[in-house]
Amino acid sequence: MIVVVACDGEVVSNHFGKCSNFIIYEIQGNSVIKKTKIKNPGHIPGKIPEYIKSLGAEYIISAGMGMKAIELFKSYGIKRI
Repeated sequence: MIVVVACDGEVVSNHFGKCSNFIIYEIQGNSVIKKTKIKNPGHIPGKIPEYIKSLGAEYIISAGMGMKAIELFKSYGIKRI
């Protein structure tokens, strides 16, 4: 399973598109087998959800998110937490 967290440093970001970075967790069973931190590629509406989909993400974690991103994640089958 792949979980992506929108972060500002190591803290969950208040706004998904404007976060400073994303932390990608690959989880197998009950263990994190890989953790990767990437810089936010830029706040271009609609592009970040597409990028996160390309990573194979099943879940996205963020404190806040715009309606366009919410709808895109829903259409991609990515669950918001």
